Amino acid sequence: MLVDFGSRYCGACKKLAPTVDELEKEHASTIKVIRIEAYENKELVKQLGITSLPTLVLYKGNKEFWKKAGVTPKSEIQASIAEAL
Repeated sequence: MLVDFGSRYCGACKKLAPTVDELEKEHASTIKVIRIEAYENKELVKQLGITSLPTLVLYKGNKEFWKKAGVTPKSEIQASIAEAL
C-alpha cells in the first residue's frame, strides 16, 4: 500500500500528484494507493509522525517499508515498490 500524505493547498503536493496517479495506474494489480488530505486528518498525521508535505509512505504488510518527504522522482518510488514486492 502506498499512502500519499498531501494537501490541496500544497504546491509541491500538486506537483507530485500526476506521478502518484501514474503509479496507481501502472501498479493497479500490485499496490493500493491511498491519498490522505493532511489538513482534514491532523491527528492521524501527527500520530504517524508526518512533518512535511508531501510525504509518501509505502507499507509492506502492516509495517512501514519506505518513507520519503518532498517531491520524489518516479524512478525512486518505482524502485521502492519493486523492492517491497
